[in-house]
Amino acid sequence: MATERCQLVSVEGCTTPVFESDFKLTIPFHRLPLLVQVQVVQIMRPKDWINLAMTSKRNERVVKLARITTEYPCIQFCQDACIRMSSLKLDLFVGSSCVETDNWDMMTKEDMKTWLNEPNTSMIENAAKLYEKLQNFFVFERYLEINFCTDIAEKATIGELLSNPALRDWVTLSITGKTISSEDLEMIMNKLSYRGFECKVEEMPLDFKHENAFKFVNQRYHDSRWVQIEDLYVLKNSCNVTLLRNNFTREQIKSFVNYWVNSEVDMFMWMKIEMKYVTNFGILLDGFFGLRCKKLNNMQFFMLSKTTSTSRKYTMLAISYIWNSLTLTAWGEDENYEFYDNEDYNKPFRNCRVILTKLQEKKELEDLQKVGSEEEKIELEGRIEDVVAELKQLQVVFRNGNAWLI
Repeated sequence: MATERCQLVSVEGCTTPVFESDFKLTIPFHRLPLLVQVQVVQIMRPKDWINLAMTSKRNERVVKLARITTEYPCIQFCQDACIRMSSLKLDLFVGSSCVETDNWDMMTKEDMKTWLNEPNTSMIENAAKLYEKLQNFFVFERYLEINFCTDIAEKATIGELLSNPALRDWVTLSITGKTISSEDLEMIMNKLSYRGFECKVEEMPLDFKHENAFKFVNQRYHDSRWVQIEDLYVLKNSCNVTLLRNNFTREQIKSFVNYWVNSEVDMFMWMKIEMKYVTNFGILLDGFFGLRCKKLNNMQFFMLSKTTSTSRKYTMLAISYIWNSLTLTAWGEDENYEFYDNEDYNKPFRNCRVILTKLQEKKELEDLQKVGSEEEKIELEGRIEDVVAELKQLQVVFRNGNAWLI
């Protein structure tokens, strides 16, 4: 057991206790005032927090009082189990080995044997036990994320993972590996709540079906060949949907996009569909009225939802094609279009709502002009020219009858 001691270091005339990682200090830690103990803990390294907490229940309470905050814990189950707390730069290896890195503090199962003192427990049981311990004194700003590899069936199973009560509150589950069984997928789907699911396995069961497959808040399927286009029509209030490696035809995608534009509900905020060999992006836009743009090799089209339903909040729509992927985005009228990570790239789209509103106004005036009298046509022509001038100020030009943002 580590010795609880600290030394006094003079900093600008003040005597401040500093905890050393080897714990070889000159004053018993527990004799310091509680407030000083907490301050000492707050300047320690992540690895030392755990070492200190393992020395006694009293010190564990001191670490808890320090209110150490980390973004979220991520538990990874692969050849070895690992709990990673990103903002603390700390890896806790529940298995027997770890890969050294200069950027992260490391602790192995042997380092934490005070907490993991049952040698016959499984990888998942040890990870769950350690996670429960960490919850005693760390403040997690987000909920649990779990990464699980299906190639370690001899060490851990999805059934064991999902049935462990300490790990049941995961918010994001990511599955990797060569394959996954329909039975394992069903267990995951049946745990549905306000969660996210990413399946990165190389081969999905091609005959898989489940009513909850597209009812996660976020869902990402790397092998989507099992998905039928009809499955997507049930989407409602999802945040993100990603479908790679699929068997959709261009005609199926065109029909789905048309359904999405006219939907009376918010189906999703963002969807990415892998779509190779699109030689003419304009074909997907046939029948739609809106604003075109090409920036950074990205073809984009902006429009307003055609529905009049008040239940649809995200009525600003965008269709983008870049890097062999079609992206559909929906956002509210009072929000900004945030397609790129770089804010400078998003600035040209700040006036999308104003532009689309004026384009709609121009179209309505042109429709009136077609049926109006000669006198009305002259008046309407002047109003149309005014709208075109306003659009020009917003960096919009017309090419072959289509509006382009330049």
